[in-house]
Amino acid sequence: MSESFALISYRLRTVRVGVQATFFVLACLTAFLLIPSDITVNESVYIATLVVAAVGGAVISLLPWLKLFQKGLGMPVMYAWSVFDIVLITIILSAVGTTGPPFFFILYALTTVFAAASYRPLVQAVLFGFTLAAYVTMVLLLEDMVVTASMVVRFGALAGVAYITGFLSRELQSQNERLAREVSEHKATEARLRASEAQLEEAQRVAHLGSWEWNAKTDELSWSDELLRIFGVDTQSFGADYESFISAVHPEAREWVDELVRDAYRNVQPLVFEHRIVRPDGSERVLFARGRVEMDRDGEATRMVGTTLDLTEQKKAERAERDLAELSARQQQAMEINDNVVQGLTVASYSLEAGEEERARKAVRATLTAARGIVEKLLSGRLDQLKPGDFVRSEPARIGTEEKPEQ
Repeated sequence: MSESFALISYRLRTVRVGVQATFFVLACLTAFLLIPSDITVNESVYIATLVVAAVGGAVISLLPWLKLFQKGLGMPVMYAWSVFDIVLITIILSAVGTTGPPFFFILYALTTVFAAASYRPLVQAVLFGFTLAAYVTMVLLLEDMVVTASMVVRFGALAGVAYITGFLSRELQSQNERLAREVSEHKATEARLRASEAQLEEAQRVAHLGSWEWNAKTDELSWSDELLRIFGVDTQSFGADYESFISAVHPEAREWVDELVRDAYRNVQPLVFEHRIVRPDGSERVLFARGRVEMDRDGEATRMVGTTLDLTEQKKAERAERDLAELSARQQQAMEINDNVVQGLTVASYSLEAGEEERARKAVRATLTAARGIVEKLLSGRLDQLKPGDFVRSEPARIGTEEKPEQ
């Protein structure tokens, strides 16, 4: 694209205004011809010029200006349009004579103002010189007596209008471009902000981490979308106040959590705690919350902000890991009992049946030693949990007492 979008938009607006002004002037010129007047007018030249101007205005209005500007052809076409208008105005003036109403000379002001509003200063100067040359040529061809001072005043005023219009136009274009840049930067900033918010929301969703903000003075509580999902509520059902949070905490921990939060806010201390909540559907979640107190310039606490992490699945995984470890340990213990006790007793039994008493005694002693080691190993993991009386038997051992050996 040869020009910025803001500048092209400005050019399109000037073209639209120029076309509207052209048809308005043509309507006025037509009305002048229809109103009775003592001014001598070359009607054939006058009408022919109006027809050509009307056809030219129609063609100009139908041109694909946006594509022309995008291809870099818009400005050359506008230059040709201005030259065309200056020629037509000069012909109109020749049809009414240089002594006609000042209105006709003012037509030059329209092209001059349009040029000042649309073109660079150099192009404005060239078109202004072309206007002056066209007017002088017409005067010479008509051989009219024109006071030089009058021409100086007319074109001096025209130059003043062109200068002021050009200055205001450049200021307007500068403001327009600056505004366009600011709007573009603002949109880019908004796009980056939306992208960052989307990334943050996705990160929170993946991590099961929600953010929150509590304004204690107004009791307004805002939660991120992920935190709403963690609590199992939506923006419609969420009360957006502190009571909504406390009511979601598990009844057994509700009073403790409330006191913890209020103490942290009152004493301006960090807030770190783990708690349980109950969702509207009755399911429970284990959460870990972390927050801080923010203060205003006067050092007064105003709000708390923080994050909440859903630990439910992690807790389930840890519990499953512990259960698996306990099951593995029990299987290992069962194998040790089978290998060291059951098999030892089996050997002792076979030895007694075979009449090998000595071998049986050795097997029993080895079995007792292994059993003692297994018991010590089992107890070593929970010695800190034993209480007095845990090893007191409820009744005497009966081994070897149910059948007395024969005397």
